[in-house]
Order: sequence, then structure tokens, then C-alpha cells
Amino acid sequence: MRCSGSLWTCTTFRGSGYSVRPCGTGSGATISGCAPCSVRFIAECGSGFSARCRSWGVCLARRVQPVAAPGAKTYLMNRIDRLFSGLRNAGRRALVGYLTAGDPDFERSVVNIREALGAGLDVLELGVPFSDPTADGPVIQQASQRALAAGMSVARALDMVREIRRTSDAPIVMFGYANPFFRYGFDRLCADAARSGADGLLAVDVPYEESVELSRAASSAGLHLIRLIAPTTPPDRRGMIVGLAVMGFGAGTLVFAPLLSSIIGTDPAQYAQTLPRTFMVMAAILYVFVIGAAQLFVVPPAGWRPAGWNPPQGSAAAGGGDFTSAQMLGTWQFYVLWITYFLGASIGLTTIGEAKPYMLKQVGAEDAVATAAVSILSVFNGVGRLAWGAVSDRVGRTTAAACMGLLMAVGCAVFLRTASSYAMGLTGLCIVGFCFGGYLALMPAFNADFFGSKHVGLNYGLLFSAYGLGGFFVPKYFAGILKAAGENAAAGYSTIFLQMGIAAVIAMVLALVPRKPVRPAPAEAVAS
Repeated sequence: MRCSGSLWTCTTFRGSGYSVRPCGTGSGATISGCAPCSVRFIAECGSGFSARCRSWGVCLARRVQPVAAPGAKTYLMNRIDRLFSGLRNAGRRALVGYLTAGDPDFERSVVNIREALGAGLDVLELGVPFSDPTADGPVIQQASQRALAAGMSVARALDMVREIRRTSDAPIVMFGYANPFFRYGFDRLCADAARSGADGLLAVDVPYEESVELSRAASSAGLHLIRLIAPTTPPDRRGMIVGLAVMGFGAGTLVFAPLLSSIIGTDPAQYAQTLPRTFMVMAAILYVFVIGAAQLFVVPPAGWRPAGWNPPQGSAAAGGGDFTSAQMLGTWQFYVLWITYFLGASIGLTTIGEAKPYMLKQVGAEDAVATAAVSILSVFNGVGRLAWGAVSDRVGRTTAAACMGLLMAVGCAVFLRTASSYAMGLTGLCIVGFCFGGYLALMPAFNADFFGSKHVGLNYGLLFSAYGLGGFFVPKYFAGILKAAGENAAAGYSTIFLQMGIAAVIAMVLALVPRKPVRPAPAEAVAS
């Protein structure tokens, strides 16, 4: 039996009936007046399927409640599913493109997006700009800075989705970072995104273990949460896989930035010839490497395990009890982790911000050579995420974090504080960048290990405040030291990196202190 309405299609396989009751109207009525969410519900292997619309004129992606018969399976299908289903049947691949919302301003960004969609883009990844895009390279960082300067925000990005929806039915994925999404509110974000016409959500720095709250909010709103880690990854290897996923965002620019610059050139008069040539080169590279690599991936069958692998008992990825935010704030472990994160993030962010001026003033490097040092630092930052994630899977988060603090102390106090040559300064920068990347991989895992995944959305947001506050206040403090040093930059940097070295030692010691807290017993259990 097949029932079609103006906005959706419902099908029952091997069932005995199908009923749609929008706001009390009769069975089989056409649903109209809702936002164009293009939803399809499917029930398999059941004796019936019933959908009831709770509120007339409200987006079905949020308001329709599918109730399948016992034993039936239900799926929510939106534009993303329909697109990939059609492409699969046609034997085609999807062209997915990323554009930063609001770059260079709202109006021109909408024009650029419509041009891209009109030229054949299948799925739009609409980048929500963030003031600290650590997982991105210089191209997206600069695009984010331009967009933020033009007034772009999460709310304005949602306005842009609504504007694009006026002329396009292509799938749209909101692509951004956990910090602005969390500040906006996961539930509010997903609800507003669905009403605006978005189809999916991707937060690049939300680990799989900590995506429970965001996944629930997205599912409730009818959005797909797109992950950078396969749910089938063994728990004891997720530290490495998460590190690998976020490493690529920064490291890719090391190759593509100089390559594209050399192809495009610096003469604006030649751009009409060099820009099309550049995009053809990019298309060829992506076709060979990205599409080629995609052919190597397969979904493992249920229950599959690598040969000789047995899930370890009590692995680093295995979490303890689930703490509410109030319970978490009542533990001393949270504050130890917060201070550790604050110190590690402060050292890393300050070093990255001062890397080029330091190389120019401290060791007398030329501008191009100092810029190269920053690029090398970014590579070590990315590699550190993978390396420390893998190390923590093997030796535990606590030991890995202590080693990171120790190496940071050596990099700051031994190398950067006394550097008199380019090699010595670069070595110090790379050590600090390598360990800073580790904090971005380990601290989310720490949070899930200690406080569970049920309330991880708010819990990690509270822990992540250490990163934000460290990046906001501490670089300003050290900038004041440099300003006070005046022309004697060497003395200023000596003071800065001595203090950073001491902070790193404190972070190392604190990392060794906490153990998994014991979750308080529920009230009913205590009463019994």
C-alpha cells in the first residue's frame, strides 16, 4: 500500500495497513502547510504503521511521531537519504562542497552558494565560522575571520539556510565546532536548523563517545548527525581514530597551500587562466585520492573483530557511571582536570600565537623562514592529536597527560627560553605544538571516562570552558610581559617561557592525581 502527499511519501512493506491522522482528520489525508522538509517514513516487517501529526503547520521533521507495529523497523529519511539513494541507484558519486557562511558577507555568500549549487554541487556543507578554528588550515581560518568580521553567527547562518531554501532543495549540512553549537544550545540549534531547512549537522571536534546529547537532539529534530569516526571502531582504539580524524584538517594545508599558491600565481591579470586550471588540478587530485580511497572502505559485518583482537577489560575508553553536571561539579576530579586543561591550552595557544614573532625577534629568522616554522608547528600539532590519542589507548589517559606536561616543560624552559638558533627555537615550538595537540584529543576522552556519556554535552562544555578561558586571558597576560620588556624582547620571552615551563610542570603533576570518581547512588537506592 502506498500513500502520497504533497510533502512526503509513506510506504508499508509486508504490512496490513497504513494510517495517517493529521490533527484529527481522516485516514489517508494529504498533509500540507508544513515546512518543505520532504520526509519519508518506512515501516518494515510489521502489521501496520501509524503517524500522528501533533501540530498542523509545523515542520514534520520535528513533529511527526512514527509508531510502528511490534517488530517493525522505522527510519527517518530526509534530503540526504533521498539524494544518496538516487545516486546509488544511478551508480553516481555525490559532489559535496564546503563554503563558509558569510564570507565575505551575507549577500555575496548566498550568491556564491547558489552559483555552486547551480553548477552541480549535490550537498552543501555550510561552514559556521568560529573564532578559534584549530582543526582547520589557513584558508578556512581566514574565511572564518572575514565572516565573523561581517557579523556572521550561528543565528545568521540559520538565516542563510532559510534564504538558500527559497531557491534550492539540495541537502544542507551545518558544519562547525562544538563551542558555538553548545553556546547556542544543542536542542535549540537542532530545532532551529530543522525549521530553517537544514538536513544534517557536523561538529568536527565532538568525539564519538561524547556525541550522545548532540545525537539525541539531532535525531529528535530529524537531522542526521554526521560523524568523523565510525561507530564500529573498537572502544580501545577510538583515541587514535579521533586523533587521526582531526589531524587531517590542519595537516592537509601543508601540502595544498603551497601547491595552490604556485598554480594560481600572484598576478591578478592571469587569474582568468590560472583559477580554472587550479580547480581542474584540484578535481583530478580529489578524484584519484579521495574517491579512490573511498573504495577501500567497507562496513564490517555484525560481530566482526580484527584477527586476534579481544576487547580489553576496563580499557581506557570504558567509562564509569554517568554523572549529571551537578554531580560532576561536586567531585574534586573535575577541578583537577579543569586546571590541567587550562594550563595545557594556555601554553599551547600562547605559543602558537607568538610563534612567528618569536622566531623573528628571538632567533633573528627571516620572514619566510619564520612563516615556515609556523607551518611546521601546525604539522606537529596535528600529528600530536593522533600520536597522543594512540598512546593514551595503550598506557591510559593519566600517564599520557603526565608525559605531555613533562615534554611541554622541556620545550618551554629548556629550548624556547634559551634558544639562540633557528633549530633550537623550532625544536621547542614543535615539542609544545605536539603536546598541545594531545590535549585536544585526551581531554574529551578524560571527560567521558570519568563522568560517562549520558550527560556529556553539558559536562564537556563545562570542562571545555578551561580551553576558552585559557585562550582568552593568558595570551593577553603574556602580551603584557612582552610590552613591558620593550625593545628587550629576549628578556620578555625568557620570562614567558620560564613561567610556561613551571605551568607545564604543574599540569604534569595534576595529571597524575585524579582517579575515576564513584558516582553517587540514586536517591531511591539510598532510601531503600
